Amino acid sequence: MSNIFIFIVLLFAQEPTPSFESDCDDLSIWEGGIQGVERSKKSYPYKMAECHSNLHYDLIWTKSETEQQTCFAFVIPKVEPTEPENEFDVYDYVFPSDVKIYEKNAGTWQLINTERVESFEQLGELKLRTVTKK
Repeated sequence: MSNIFIFIVLLFAQEPTPSFESDCDDLSIWEGGIQGVERSKKSYPYKMAECHSNLHYDLIWTKSETEQQTCFAFVIPKVEPTEPENEFDVYDYVFPSDVKIYEKNAGTWQLINTERVESFEQLGELKLRTVTKK
């Protein structure tokens, strides 16, 4: 088999990108701040969502000066906590992890970055940098 054929097979064998806003069995949506970073005007408030039932990702929507919404998906493994702190503690992130970041442009999700994070704080910093494009 030629190397070109193997490359083409591998290219098309990748998992399809989920439709993040509709593929989750239990999508929780709220408005709040990015956790893991110091609270500031840039870290709060955002429309946010999380999926941890059949898929593992967080969503953050932003608005530009033209009021156009942009949505970012942060794909990171999650597990049920062994000892939940309260009724809101329904999952824990898995660290270290490679976080895949997608942005929705013209109705299509595009992978824009993959970055390794070692902690909850690094995940919060990554989210803030992404949504503020810094």
